[in-house]
Amino acid sequence: MKRITLLRHGDSLYQDSIVNDWSRPLSPEGEKECHVVAKFVKDWHPLPSKIISSNARRTVETVKILLEKNKWDPGILYLDKELYLASAGLLTEKIQSQSESINDLIIVGHNPGLSELSSSLLKQSIYLPTSGCVSLNINLDVWDLGAEAIISDKNVYLSDQNS
Repeated sequence: MKRITLLRHGDSLYQDSIVNDWSRPLSPEGEKECHVVAKFVKDWHPLPSKIISSNARRTVETVKILLEKNKWDPGILYLDKELYLASAGLLTEKIQSQSESINDLIIVGHNPGLSELSSSLLKQSIYLPTSGCVSLNINLDVWDLGAEAIISDKNVYLSDQNS
């Protein structure tokens, strides 16, 4: 069985003419959101095998809160510049390229790709707000999201509805 969480970064400061989108930091509200979602994620992933995150500032800050709050080893974090604004297709490719030995994976990234992939996997419309996530147990031995994967358990955290 494989376990995966797709997590959107926390709320970020609005862009101005000085800061480009990639460099936008978390807002104070985004930091609070991340502390709340960190507990939800830990309940689903007591000890994840790997976290793959976009290298944009707001996603890195989101992951740092997850790692610190949950006392996880920072060595499980892999930054991937290709996840910045990645499509659902690219996210799927990244997931499917994981080793069979990785059973518990967290992806931290951006919309619209994360919402589109969540919708595809759950076969229903999902919009992930900031700090929203979808966690799934999938009855697979390998990371093949194109297979007829049976989702044995799911949990959706929509920060704007759960806070």
